[in-house]
Order: sequence, then C-alpha cells, then structure tokens
Amino acid sequence: MINDGFVRYSREQEEGDIDDEESEEAESQLSRLISALANSLHYVTDTFLWHFENDTTESRGKIVTVSRKTYRLNRISKISPLELLNRKINALDYDDALVIAKTYDLDTDVIYQAQWQDAEVSESAIHDYLDKIHDREWVLSACIRTFSNKPDLLRLLLNYGLKDTDILDKILNNGASSNKDEIIKLLREYPFKVNSEVKEFLGKLHISEKDIIICKYRHYFFKYLDRLRTYEVIVEEKKKHDIENGSMEDFEDNDGWVTFVDYASTFVDDYAVFRDLNIAALAMDYATEEFFKGLNVLFTHHGSETLPYRFTILEQIPETVNPDDYESFLPSVILNSNGELVERLWHEQPWREIDWVDNPILKQRILPNVSEELEVGGIKLNPVEYPAQSTLITKWYIDRAHKIDSVSGQVDKALELIHHGIRKNVMNLGTLEENLDMLAKLVYDCYPNLDSVSKSMSLKEFEALTEAEIIRVFLQYTDEKRIVSDIKKFIIPFLRILPSRRARLNHVLKDDIIDKIPISEPESKPLDLLYNYILDISSSNLKLVCTIFEASKPSLDAQERIIVSDEDLARIALACLYGNSRTDNWQDMTRIYECLPIFDEVSDESFDINSLQNYTPYEFFSLFKSKNEIQLQGIIDSLELHLNAAEILTRYDNAVPLCWFLQSSNDYILQKQLCIQLARRSGSGPENDEDRFKNEDEWTLLLKEILNLHENGKGVLSKISTEEIYKIFVSSLLSYGKFNLARKIILPTDQPQPLDITVAEQLVIDASREFFDNAPSGNMYHGYMKLAYECLQILPISDTLQSEIEFIEATHMLTEQKVYHQPGILIHPMQIRLAPNKLDLISRLLSTNEDAYYDSKSIMELAKKLGYRNDKVAEVKVMAMLADAALRDSNLNFAYNMCIDIVKIIKTISNMRNNDKKETLLDSVKDIAWRICYEVAKQDIFQNLEKQMILMGYALAMCPSDQAADILNIWRKIDNEYRLELIRKSNEKSLEKPKLVKPVVERVESSLLTPLLKGDRIKSVFSRFF
Repeated sequence: MINDGFVRYSREQEEGDIDDEESEEAESQLSRLISALANSLHYVTDTFLWHFENDTTESRGKIVTVSRKTYRLNRISKISPLELLNRKINALDYDDALVIAKTYDLDTDVIYQAQWQDAEVSESAIHDYLDKIHDREWVLSACIRTFSNKPDLLRLLLNYGLKDTDILDKILNNGASSNKDEIIKLLREYPFKVNSEVKEFLGKLHISEKDIIICKYRHYFFKYLDRLRTYEVIVEEKKKHDIENGSMEDFEDNDGWVTFVDYASTFVDDYAVFRDLNIAALAMDYATEEFFKGLNVLFTHHGSETLPYRFTILEQIPETVNPDDYESFLPSVILNSNGELVERLWHEQPWREIDWVDNPILKQRILPNVSEELEVGGIKLNPVEYPAQSTLITKWYIDRAHKIDSVSGQVDKALELIHHGIRKNVMNLGTLEENLDMLAKLVYDCYPNLDSVSKSMSLKEFEALTEAEIIRVFLQYTDEKRIVSDIKKFIIPFLRILPSRRARLNHVLKDDIIDKIPISEPESKPLDLLYNYILDISSSNLKLVCTIFEASKPSLDAQERIIVSDEDLARIALACLYGNSRTDNWQDMTRIYECLPIFDEVSDESFDINSLQNYTPYEFFSLFKSKNEIQLQGIIDSLELHLNAAEILTRYDNAVPLCWFLQSSNDYILQKQLCIQLARRSGSGPENDEDRFKNEDEWTLLLKEILNLHENGKGVLSKISTEEIYKIFVSSLLSYGKFNLARKIILPTDQPQPLDITVAEQLVIDASREFFDNAPSGNMYHGYMKLAYECLQILPISDTLQSEIEFIEATHMLTEQKVYHQPGILIHPMQIRLAPNKLDLISRLLSTNEDAYYDSKSIMELAKKLGYRNDKVAEVKVMAMLADAALRDSNLNFAYNMCIDIVKIIKTISNMRNNDKKETLLDSVKDIAWRICYEVAKQDIFQNLEKQMILMGYALAMCPSDQAADILNIWRKIDNEYRLELIRKSNEKSLEKPKLVKPVVERVESSLLTPLLKGDRIKSVFSRFF
C-alpha cells in the first residue's frame, strides 16, 4: 500500500508476460472495487455511528483529497532460449518467437506448426506456414487432420499434401533390378497391368517404415479427395431429392413453412464422417432410402468399391419400390468378344486416373489388414465377380422376383422386374415371366374383389401348380356369366404359350437349370387341359359345361368359339353326357345336344354305342378320340334316342343317368327292373301331385310310352318282349286297384288279347295275394282284403280263382270268430296263409269258441275253403275235432253222432274201387277214427252202455294191434255192466218172453270168451261185426 492506496503487482508483470495496458486495466478494476467497498463502509458508519461523533453533519460530508503514487518494480530473470521460445509461442507472440529462433538457431517448425493450428485454412496460410515446415511427415498429417468449412480450401489442402507423397522412384530405388525405369513407367501408366517380373520385383522390394507411412498418406489423400468430390455431388443431389420428395413432409407442422436441411452448416462434421465411411455400406443405405441419384454417384465414381457388392446393394432396395425407379441399376447381359454371355459393365467415371499406390501388390504391403469380407447390419457383403456370368445374373433376377413377391406380395412389381431383365437380354426368364404374368392376372384381374386363396397365393406356390391346377385355380370361382370370358381371357392365352413353355422346360431340364415348372402330361395337347377341366366339372356343374358348349357351337365364327374343332366338340360333349351320373339336369343335357355338330354320313361304317359300359367322362373321351366323324354321328343319333327315353322316364319320376342306357343295352334284368319301376312307381305319382294317375287315360298313355321305349325291339327296352311289358303293366294296374282298366286290357273287345288267359289269371292271383298279405285284417268287406277279393273277380271264375276266393272267405270267417295267434293277439291274414297246417286254425277256433261245434256244417265248409275240399283225411280230422269239442262240452250224443259219421266215411272209402291210395287213405282215417271213438267211449258219464260198447267196438276194430288188449279189457268191463243192466231189466220184465235171436253183445262175447283169441284175432273178430 502506498499513500493509503492499494497497489497490485502481478507475477506476470514481473516476468514481462503482460504488457502495461493490461496491467493498468487490472489496476483500474481493482481500484474501482476498493472504492466501492469504502463507500459502503462510509454509509454504515454514517448511519449507525453518527451519534458517537463530535463532528457536525457538514463536517461528515466533506470531501477529502488523498494523493497516490504508483511505482513499478522490475525483476531480471535468467531462462533458456528454448523455454523462452515456447513462452512466446504460448503467448502467440510468433514474431518474437521467430526472432528468438533465428537468434539462437532454433527449429522454426514449432512456430509455423503453432501458427498453422491457429490459422484458418487458406492458400496463404498453406504457403506461409506449411511450406516453411521442414517436418514433411507432420505436414502430411496436418493436411489429413485439418478440416475447413469450405470444400475448395479443403481440396486445396489435400492436394497440397498429395504433392509430397509421390515417392515411387525413391521406393523402387531400394530394389535390385536392371530395368527400374521401365517398371516405374509401367506402374505409373498401368498400375494394374503388371507382368510376373514386376510382381516378383514388388514382392521382394524393401520398403522402409517411413515410406510405408508416406504411401499410406498418399492413399488417403486420393481417397479423401475422391470422397470430397463425391460428397459435393451427393449434397447437390440430396438438395434436389429433398425438394422433390422430402421437403413437404413437415409442411403443416411448421405452419405452412417449408424447412430445408442446411448442408453447408454441417459440412465439416458430415464430411468428417463421410470420408471414412464404407462406400458399399453407404450404397446399401442409399438403396434402402431409395436415394437412387446418390447410389448412381457411388456406382459411377466409386465402382471399384461398390460394384463387387452390387447384388447385395440392390437387394436392399425395398421390395415395394417400382423397378422402373431403379431400372438403370439392374444388371444386363451382352455377348463378349469370346461369344459368351456376360454382364454389361457399368459406365464408371472415376474422379482420377489410377495411381501407382493403387497397385494391388503395393497396396497389400501398405494396408495389409484390409479385408474384402464386410458385414453391415448383419448382412455379409461378399464380392461377386465383375462382370458376372449370365447364369448368375439369371439367378439374381429369379431370387429378387421371389423376394418381392414373398415380402410385399406385389406381383406386378416382380413382373416388371422380370420384364426389365428380359429387355436387358437376361436368359431363362421366360417361364418366370409367364408365371408372374398369370399370377398377376389371377390376383388383379381374375378376382380383384374376392378375398380368396388365389389372392394370397405366392409365386412359389403358383410355380408348384401343375398345368391342370393352374386352369382350376383361374376358374375356381367362375360362374355361368363369367365362364366364357374367363376362358377366353385367361385360359386360351395360357394354352397358346404351352408348346413353347414345354419346349423351354425340356431344354432347361437338359441343362439342369432351376427355371422349371411341373407339367401334368408332357405328351398331351394343350387343349386337352381345357377338355379335362370340362370333363372334371361336368359331373358337378353341368350348367357351366353347357355354357362352354354354347360358346362353341358350329354356327359361330371360329374366332368366337372356345372349342374350334367340331370333332373335339362332339367327343367332349358326348363324354360329358354319358359320363354324368346325375338325373336332374335333362334340360342342360338337351341344350348340350343342340350344340353338337351334324356330320355327313357317307359310309356304312358305324359304331354301336350300346357296346360301351359304365365309364368315367375321361374314359369316354379317351374312347371317343379314336372315332371318326361317321362313328361320332352314329353315337349322336343314339344320344337322341337316349335323351328322348330319359325325358319319358323323368316325366314319370323314374329318371336314370344316360350311362344306364349303355349298361342295360344287352341286360334283360336291368331293362325289366326299369319297366317294373316305371309301371309301379309312376302310379304312385310325385309327392306334390296327389291327383296324378287318377283317370284311365293317364294309365293308357303310360302304357303307350312304355311300348314306345320298346319300339318293336329297337328301343331302350329292346330285351323285353311285348307280352312281358303287358304283364308288368297289368300287374301294376292290379296293384293300384285299377281292376276295370286291367279287365279292359286283358280282355279287349277291339283287338286280340295281349295275354293268354292263364297268364292273366296268374297275374290276378299274384295281385290278390299281394293285397291279402298286406291286409291288416281278414275282413273281406274292408281295405286290402276287400281289394284282394274283388281282384279275383275281374276274370271268368275258374277252379283256381274259386279256391283263392274261398280262402279269402275262410280268412274272413276266422277273423269273425276272433281266432288268436297268441293269447291276446288276433291272428293276421299273412299268418293264416303261412300256417303249415291250416286245420290247426279250426282247432284254435273250436278251442276259443266252446259252442262253435254246434254249427258243424259251417266248420266243415270252413275246412273246405281253407283248401281241404275233397280231402277225406282233413274231413275226418275236422269231424274228430268237432267230436272232441263236444266231448269237452260233455255233449256225448253229438260226439257219438260225429263218430258214427266218421265210421260211415270210412266205410265209404272201403267201398272205393280202383284207387291206388285207398289203403294209405284208410290207414290215415282209421288212425283218427279209433282214437276219437275210444276217447268218447271211455267216458264214465256215458249213460247209453250200448252206444258206448258200439264206439269201443269201433275203436277196437280200427286200433293198432298193440292197443287191442287194453281196449278189449275196457270193452269187457262195459260188457259186464251191460249184462247186469240186462239182468236188472229182465227181472223187471220177467213175464216177457225172451227173444230167439241173441243180442250182438252176446254173440261177440261168445267169441271173445275163447281162450285162444289174442291180438290180431280179437281185431279180426270185431272187424266182422263192426
């Protein structure tokens, strides 16, 4: 402090590093700070301590003048010149630094280096500083590291550094060779064209580490100069690109203002990154961003770095981009001087001539760690030969088209790519072009508004289709309105390209190239594919087929027809008709028939279609292929006959497929079945037409139609005789209860009888029995039984008919008597007919109805109507049943009388003469007779011993020998009782005179008492008396 003032003396002033102005400025600032502090302190003392002072206010406010003096203190120090030089450089005192350097003979490089680092890049700075630096390696490094926001100045700097790197002569001087000058000239003029001698020389050449570094600098100077020019061009292209494509994206967000990127303001940073980027990777980015002008710059000016990876770069272009936008980048093929198909070279325009430093051998020595295998974003950049072979180009186009389709699904863009490839002479793309063209038509034209499988079909899936499947895919959703246009628009063009397509495939298969597609039948004609499709859908959709045939009529112009050949039209139509198994589309079949051509018959040659059997449409078509026009016309004529017959059958609800007429042409059974169905099913009528066949005219018309089908042995029912047809028809009439009409047909008054009376009689009987068997009740005055009864009366009554009538009457009687089949279940008419022994039915009747035996005449008549008329054995059996029923009712007199009637029948049979069956008949009836006589006679309740003995005698006379002894014992017992009865009556009438003739019993007894009478002897004795 001097004179109440603060004086600041800095060390910088002592050392002379700060000039006087800076010192004075520092002191001035310090004085102002001290003054501000003093005033603040005065304010405090005046405010808080004024009452402690004796001075008045005026004295406190008086200004005091203080004098101040300043002194400078200098110090002399001793330092080295180099340190002083560094201090001057750090103080940016470059002039003094140069003086010091020159005075003390120091290196001036550090001064110029410092000045270069502080200076802006300019031409003068280069000459003022870099030219004066002796360390040229440092200069090269400075030229590499220094940036400027002005491209021209940066280019100037790089070129300046480049001039100091041409050391080829120096390098080669290190090698031992007699023709160094020639090698130098060769490397300068043709760096890439070196012979084996030069290669060997360069391989053994010794290059110092310093020279390698300089060569590296030369390499990078060239690289950065090239990159600078490229960057400038790309920036200009980006500006145009932004204006054209990206400038309006944020228009609304910026309140209507368009924002552009200021590339000049970011030049230094952008270029610093750009110059060291991998050009191939940058090209991939440009391809992804669709910046094709920038990509063109890279391909044109950096071909050596990008073209080996061109395929990988082009694959980064989004699959949704139109190939027209990058058409210029697509590889093309030319014929080279050797006659080989190779890739056309890109028109490269390098920024400079190739330098000796670019020689591959030297470059490997300079940059030994550079690898050609690169990877960007997980994508390997493997170099591809340039120019590539044609097959590789083809493969790339095929792979690219598949990728466009699989990733984007935009078939049109894949197709456009292949179109460009074909225009660029790329081989073996024809089939792929056709596939893409058809797939594009399928997706965009065939069903553009239909969300179907075909719209999502990939190219790979389409290529896997056979030719036949391609046709089906195009027509899978077609209809009657579209089928003709779809075939003309999609199918016919496809069929036209098939020959060349197949020929190409055969060539491809021989050459083992991947461009191939499976075909269905390589040897078949293309039109056969369409024919097979028609045959395939004919079974399920005949209307579509009909529409196709109507568009192929012979009356149309050939250009308008789908099927141009009349022969093919006839063959395919006939195959569709005869191969169709449906019976509900006769109208469509008739329409198809009307489309058939008419061939002139000029020969007797024909073909019997009836010789065919049941074939599929394909088999029919294959068969008809071998037929000529005349044979086809014969088949068409037969078709007309079959269609007319089919129409008749359909009208009567008995439709059959057309192929049936072929199957049944020589089959009697099939024709008879059809005739029966036609006669019987027609009468029932369709479900919605109950009034059909209610009058005789309709039946008469049906008979006429059936006879027309016969057509005197030439129709579809040719194997059935007319008599057979009448039999079937009359049987049908009878089954429907049309008895009057049946009588008129069987017994016509105006023409000969169509059927023999015996045949007619059998038809009537069969019909009656059918009614009988279906009758739920045996009541002959109601339902089916009534029809069965009435049916038998349409013809004159014969014995056979009478027996059938009587059987129905017997059934009626059994029904009225309520005969049961099982307890609680009445017997059914069918059970009556099927009963093996119908006499059992009479037995059930007598068992069920206790009083039924009283009406013995009705019972006997019932037996006759059941089929036992004139049957003595059955008559005896029934009488025995009646006697047994009476016996159960304890009506012994009725039973005795039945037995006596049985004996009378036996006597009648015994009196028969000249009858071979007499003995057999007698044996049968006697067996029945002795049993019933024995049963009646042995009853204890029998009051009339004489009748009892008579019946027992009959039993003894007719029984088997082994039964005689037992019956005789019973007879003797009855005889004893009878004798006692006579004695009792004799005692009562003792006055009466006895008769001279012995009674029968006594006469029999006298014989029976003989001890030698046994067995057959007993029967012989009784036979004489009974």
